[in-house]
Amino acid sequence: MTLEQGLATAVKRAKRHDDGALVTAFLHSDESGYWHCVLVATDLDPVYFWATDHEVPMADRDSRRDNRGRVHMVVVSTPPGLQPSGIMAVPVDSDGLPQGELVAVVRSDDYVLLDPADQSAQQRRKDPLRRLLSTAVAQKDGKHFMRKVTTEDGDSANVLIDWTSRPLLFWTESPEEDRPKSRMLAAAIVLPGDEGIIAVGVSPDLRPFHSDDWYRRQQAN
Repeated sequence: MTLEQGLATAVKRAKRHDDGALVTAFLHSDESGYWHCVLVATDLDPVYFWATDHEVPMADRDSRRDNRGRVHMVVVSTPPGLQPSGIMAVPVDSDGLPQGELVAVVRSDDYVLLDPADQSAQQRRKDPLRRLLSTAVAQKDGKHFMRKVTTEDGDSANVLIDWTSRPLLFWTESPEEDRPKSRMLAAAIVLPGDEGIIAVGVSPDLRPFHSDDWYRRQQAN
């Protein structure tokens, strides 16, 4: 199977919205501070696949490999709402994080930088969630957009939305104590008043598990 065939097969395992669009979410690299936009699989993990070493020019000694020498790949995407859009396969490191970054989208008459070019990794590592919200959330005049969604527990919550008007999705550390390095796919729920924003895990149909009322009840107990 060629790299192109592997990518095509991997995309078939990607989760899709009701309109057929591929589901994407953001994955943070603690080392570089970069937020990678990647395809989401039906099991809510990033879309991974294996490729033979000689087909992956970007692979290096730090790339994750199996005992057959194949390189572990992830499918990265341009952020939601950015045109032209596209996907590509990138090797991952031992933590399952992409080893390459999408720097810019080049169009016929201009280009769009996907991350400030003048920021060091140290600067990018500061307050990562705030950095993600400052660029990936739809906004105007400094105001972030949100919409009310039904939660898995039968209530509702206001979630921040991306530039396609869909809930912004990103991976964060799982609260499960027996899986300290595991990730969960989450949405950003806006709490009433000025109480802030919290990350809440989502179900397989991408609905937040809990509402803001549930969170406040937990805090009160």
